[in-house]
Amino acid sequence: IVSVSNFAKKILKEKLNVVSEITVIPTPVHNSKFSNINIEEKKTSEVFRILSVGRLIKRKGFDHLLKTLKIILDRDYKVKLTIIGSGPEKDSLIKFISQNSLDQFVDIFSDASDEFLVSQYKANDLFVLANLMLENGDCEGAPNVLIEAAAYGMPSIAGEEGGTSDVVDHNNTGILLDPRDNNNFANK
Repeated sequence: IVSVSNFAKKILKEKLNVVSEITVIPTPVHNSKFSNINIEEKKTSEVFRILSVGRLIKRKGFDHLLKTLKIILDRDYKVKLTIIGSGPEKDSLIKFISQNSLDQFVDIFSDASDEFLVSQYKANDLFVLANLMLENGDCEGAPNVLIEAAAYGMPSIAGEEGGTSDVVDHNNTGILLDPRDNNNFANK
């Protein structure tokens, strides 16, 4: 039996009572995402650039990321957030952005090409996946976007629940935290 993360392996053993040996092999990432990697190309800017990529669904925590961004901006930091993704939460995220006057600080792109995604990995300073476990147990297994970000030399902040700890080494390659704690999230 093969699992994509230690988190998923634990579920198989504890919830489904699997007794067979389980090997953890993280999900592969297509090499087209890594063409012409040159982390030296990163641009320096007065504005700290944050990137978040994923399907716009509850478990990805984009709503918590936006609440945290508002706190950061209220502290007078110069920050720009780019979100790449589409999904059922898009309209509510756009509404939150508008209601909180975040329009000039957040860009959302849907249906982005691999070339555009690569350009964003190169142009941004930090990758954030504010993932969390929903009440029904829905959560991330081993998110490929964290692997992609790491390949471009980007430190990451990710939710501590689910399989992100198989991808982010806490306090080494990034930070794992509870994205619901917006003040702690903003501090990090």
